[in-house]
Amino acid sequence: HLDPNKPENRFQQLQEIANFMEKTFTQVEQRYSEEVLSKCAVLLLGDFNISCTWSEYQKLIEFFGGTPKIRDLFEEAPDASNPNKKKFTYE
Repeated sequence: HLDPNKPENRFQQLQEIANFMEKTFTQVEQRYSEEVLSKCAVLLLGDFNISCTWSEYQKLIEFFGGTPKIRDLFEEAPDASNPNKKKFTYE
């Protein structure tokens, strides 16, 4: 785990995730028909040490091609204790 306080480390880690996802998607696409794939979803989970307002987050979203089906469920979920509070996982 690289130091998350350095933007270059966060970017490197996200690049590794993107490379892994690209390789995995390619393998899955070769194995399954488009009909099967159209019924599947991918969940990407983890502690990314980034805020949705940072450039690293935007790079991660861009990796997925800005597809309309990509959703940030954490960002959409209400904070039960304070609905107006911005959620962070890096505090």
